[in-house]
Amino acid sequence: MYRVVLTNRARKGLEKAPEHFRKRIIEALDALQQSFAPVKLFDVKKLKG
Repeated sequence: MYRVVLTNRARKGLEKAPEHFRKRIIEALDALQQSFAPVKLFDVKKLKG
């Protein structure tokens, strides 16, 4: 399990974000706490090069 830490600026931005964006961001942050790269939940592809 990982710990996600937000800066004060990021926290304030999250508080000011519209509700539908805030829910998606919080969902992504929760997924990052469980796995560093939640590939199955998001469309993530490994970069080459």
